[in-house]
Amino acid sequence: MRNYARRLSVLIGVIVALLLLSGLLIWRSSRYAELRPFDQIKDSDVAKIVLSRGGQDVVLAREGAGWRVTSPKPPDRADKDAVEGMLLALRGLAVESEVSSHPESLELYGLNAASATRVTIDDPKGRALFDGEFGKEAIGYQSAYFRWPGKPSVYLATGVSPYQVERSSEAFRDHALLPQAGLSWSEIRIKSGTRSYLLTRSSAAWTAKPPLPARAADSIVATLFNMRLAQFIPDWEARRDGKFPQAVLIIEATGADKAFADWTIGAEKPYQGGAPYYRYAISASRHAAGLVSVYDVESLLRIVNPKLLAAQNAAKVKAAKAKKAKK
Repeated sequence: MRNYARRLSVLIGVIVALLLLSGLLIWRSSRYAELRPFDQIKDSDVAKIVLSRGGQDVVLAREGAGWRVTSPKPPDRADKDAVEGMLLALRGLAVESEVSSHPESLELYGLNAASATRVTIDDPKGRALFDGEFGKEAIGYQSAYFRWPGKPSVYLATGVSPYQVERSSEAFRDHALLPQAGLSWSEIRIKSGTRSYLLTRSSAAWTAKPPLPARAADSIVATLFNMRLAQFIPDWEARRDGKFPQAVLIIEATGADKAFADWTIGAEKPYQGGAPYYRYAISASRHAAGLVSVYDVESLLRIVNPKLLAAQNAAKVKAAKAKKAKK
């Protein structure tokens, strides 16, 4: 009888422990389910995003149907896909278990003042929707150590990679010469030397004045729409260094809602030990400058100004032979 009572008491103890454990797990899961900061935030609520790291701020502000990088200066059009891709990742953010409550451990998790990336998001009225700090990658690509600013506790956060919030302003700037997101271009003028063509969009194709061979206008537009800046450089630096003594191409585009873009393609960027990969490009309307592929430029010149392209290639061959003869 005693053994039965002892076994019964042990069984009751196990059942009570299991009930307590299940209650704890239910409490924890409900607690963590509440720590999904973006569940109640609509995309339309987000008007400004500030990414602060190491004393440097990247400020992204909504502008109509797109986004704009307003800091660092000068302001520039943002890559809508890059901004909204980051917002999509943040929407999946889940702040989970606490891993530390000791302020002295913040450096270990990349959450000290020098290393943490603070993300603040405001609505159109300037009210804060989110304010959190991301540290090092935790237990996988889509995870990071996280804390609420001014609080000592460090948490495991999933759904967001540190990379997605640590990017520089250049990563969020629109690298396209003629962006397609939210814009509809109707006319493009392209000039090279004395040659000039006006490309106009019709229902399903582009036409050129003066006329170009069949599909040539569509080929020019396709190249322009796919051209990207490989990297940005300060526009004042490009002008100062005389990269545009004589433009090889001038591009101007207009579209709906007063959309306008202009680019001047200038000199090649020297490449030690081989043929150059890039040419300098500058836009007065965007106050932006950078490097574009020489191959894209050559594909345009083959149609717009083949004589200039042939003359430049001949000059390169001549210069290479002269250099070889000196050795």
